[in-house]
Amino acid sequence: MSVKPFSLLLLLFLASYYNVAAQPDSSLYKSKYYCPAMFKGGDDSLRTFITRNLKYPQVAHENEVEGRVIIKCTLNEQGVISNPVIKRSIERSCDSAALEVVRKMPTWIPATYKATPIRSEQIIVIVYRME
Repeated sequence: MSVKPFSLLLLLFLASYYNVAAQPDSSLYKSKYYCPAMFKGGDDSLRTFITRNLKYPQVAHENEVEGRVIIKCTLNEQGVISNPVIKRSIERSCDSAALEVVRKMPTWIPATYKATPIRSEQIIVIVYRME
């Protein structure tokens, strides 16, 4: 039986995702030539993708599990996601569902420096909340 989510929210942190291609104090991050990676279609498309593809696991729903799953992943120069890792867990089934959605994501528009695509890391926060 498929359980429909009561509410699956993507927390907006610096426009839905946080680009950590460089440390905040690094010159690359502060450079006017640096452009962070972006989900194709922007923040609204990212929220739509997550909402359509993320399922509230039945066991988590039955146990009224709520909270934030924080995932860190790498985007290569072509915008392909790799190495998604849970940085903050709430419950195993929610973590697995969140990782599955991140692994299904289409390619992003990669970060660039001086108009050259570069590898970057992203933080994606997914919120499970029952209403």
